[in-house]
Amino acid sequence: MKLELIDKVCSDGKLSKFCINSFFELKDKGLIEQDSGIHLSGKAIIAKSGKSIIGFIIYDQYEGGYWIYLSYVKKNKRRQGVYSKMYKKLRKLAKENNKTFIESSTHITNLSMRMAAIENGRNGSFITYKEEIKP
Repeated sequence: MKLELIDKVCSDGKLSKFCINSFFELKDKGLIEQDSGIHLSGKAIIAKSGKSIIGFIIYDQYEGGYWIYLSYVKKNKRRQGVYSKMYKKLRKLAKENNKTFIESSTHITNLSMRMAAIENGRNGSFITYKEEIKP
């Protein structure tokens, strides 16, 4: 599979629709907090196969590094190195722009994202504890 990796603003029409649909897919599966919003004002690394978008990493500047707001790879394209190639491009951009870290979070039940992060050299540094207060 030949991938085209593009770095662009998330608010692009076709990308926005893909990102929004992906967001709600993850939310419906319980892999994104119910009160999470869609962050489309940042930039994105986009993976395309032919004319089709097959994945993205939405990120923005955060202190001295980059914060990943959302990442997604189409289900039938997973475990084929798509995320790793996008992350490698983000890492290259971070180095070129003198960033000192790339950071993100994921839902504790999102085992595939947790494994992808570890496989790409990232390590867990925080655990968030949450109590839902019912009225």
